[in-house]
Amino acid sequence: MKKRLICTGLVVILIIGVIICSGFASSLSITEDFENGINAFSWRQLYDNAVCDMMSEDNENHYIKLTYGGAENRGRKYFDIVAAENANGIKNTIIQAQYDVKYSEIETERNGEIQFKYRTGPGSAETDVVARLTQNYGYFQLEAGENGGFQRIKDLNGQYLPIEVDKWYTAKVVVNLSEHWQSIYIFDRDTEKLLGKTEYIPTITTLNMINMITFKSSTELCLDNVKIGEGTCVDSYISGKPYVKNGEIARYSFLGKDNEGDVTSLPQGTTTWSIVDGKKGVSINSSTGKFTVSSSANPGVIVIKATHIVGDKTFESTFPVNITK
Repeated sequence: MKKRLICTGLVVILIIGVIICSGFASSLSITEDFENGINAFSWRQLYDNAVCDMMSEDNENHYIKLTYGGAENRGRKYFDIVAAENANGIKNTIIQAQYDVKYSEIETERNGEIQFKYRTGPGSAETDVVARLTQNYGYFQLEAGENGGFQRIKDLNGQYLPIEVDKWYTAKVVVNLSEHWQSIYIFDRDTEKLLGKTEYIPTITTLNMINMITFKSSTELCLDNVKIGEGTCVDSYISGKPYVKNGEIARYSFLGKDNEGDVTSLPQGTTTWSIVDGKKGVSINSSTGKFTVSSSANPGVIVIKATHIVGDKTFESTFPVNITK
């Protein structure tokens, strides 16, 4: 998660198509950290509307800032940058996009947006958006199908997750094209702490294919560490606080890992939480992972366990929690 994405000025659209062979999905792998300069930015523009600037942080990490550079009198102010595309599209697989993102302005409607879509022509009537994650007036939100509309991403306490200006986040979007669901995970880029998540939300349409992924914005958007590809959950882990004080409540999440060790969604199933060798004054909610420590609990290590069952397959992990005064 440490190496980022891209930035935009007036409406930004990055179009990343998908490579396919004779209707069968080929291996899709796009990785860019922009450390070798703008020349490494291999996505080509459809129109000469983009200004692409190399930016640098104090630690000499580089990222990309994109701004609109087209005519001011255009009715639609955006640019398109294409990585790869094929009219056949990519079908019935799990597509993942992980990227670092920073917003310089948040009092706007639906900006800094990533879209997974199938397009047969240049117009909106010729485009089907399957899934999207966007920034909307200072909050992350996704669009859900089955009349779900736009939904804000919640933090681990069940409250809406606000966006801080000029703060780097790592976003992970998982889209299951065959089962028609999407999951979103938002991390603090610098601490790698999970800040919020929304899982197994119906995709906007039940289309089982896409042929491009786009980033769209009408305000400045900074990006780094773009990583897009097909993914499968091969392992699991528990995310949460390793230390909990007497009288505190902590919330834990059970997440998947793909074959590259990055976070992904577990297959849709049922998760059960438990405590290995229970201790007086300590409990965990079996369905939510809410961990409660009473004020009288003795210090020491408690091991919590998460079990996720999908048909005849089981994912299981344990996590040590240190109880302190």
